[in-house]
Amino acid sequence: MKHIVVYKFKKIEPKTRLQFNRELYGFIDYSNKGKYHYHREGILSKDDYEKLSRGVLLIKKKLNAVLEHLKRYNADYKVFKIS
Repeated sequence: MKHIVVYKFKKIEPKTRLQFNRELYGFIDYSNKGKYHYHREGILSKDDYEKLSRGVLLIKKKLNAVLEHLKRYNADYKVFKIS
């Protein structure tokens, strides 16, 4: 079953927004002046979601983990079920 999650923040600092996105989607970490790079996993992998728009996700797996992450950052969100 798929779900659409729509979320937004009332007020969030750029530093906190970056931390939120890195924890949710993952990121690439570079070291030694870009010689080495490491993929840091987030809550979602590329097969688990589709980003439809800013603040709108189509989630295929790991819905509970995403909702807990949104609660931790005090985001306003709504969840819609899709069959």
